[in-house]
Amino acid sequence: MLNRKKKTIVAILLAVYSLILIWMILLKGSVHTLQVLFLSEFRSINFLPAFNARETLLNFLAFVPLGLYLGMLRMRSNDPYAWLKPLLIVLLCSLFLEISQYILALGTADITDLISNTLGGFAGLVSYHVLRKAFGGNANRIIIIFATIATALLLTFVVARDIWPEALELGRRIVD
Repeated sequence: MLNRKKKTIVAILLAVYSLILIWMILLKGSVHTLQVLFLSEFRSINFLPAFNARETLLNFLAFVPLGLYLGMLRMRSNDPYAWLKPLLIVLLCSLFLEISQYILALGTADITDLISNTLGGFAGLVSYHVLRKAFGGNANRIIIIFATIATALLLTFVVARDIWPEALELGRRIVD
């Protein structure tokens, strides 16, 4: 069970992660959000699963943290069905994002994404359970430290990805 301070940290990490996830899925990871919103409309729904290994793996991995965070916030060790509510939350979050892509005409609402996202969240829940069994009371602390580092690295990557090319261009102009 998490104490109040750890719950607050996990809630903050979950909020930052959620914002990054929304930004990556709905705004396609662009710093230029208005450009994404005013692109020509692309609205599609794909009800037939289509396997694209790279995209499926990325969707799966993107939702593992959601499962970990929800596991930390919602799992009770004495309830054998405690994973059902967090898994339902993962499914509903994924469904919300897929429907939002369709409504906002920002891409394809895809059943394959829904499945891989949900499986990724489930993998996060299973990982949390395994870590709890392996490390006991230290599991939450270990996950919080790892999640904090991973979130900081992800934010650094996200910012650097858009800033670094500009810095390289500036460096080339100075040398020339």
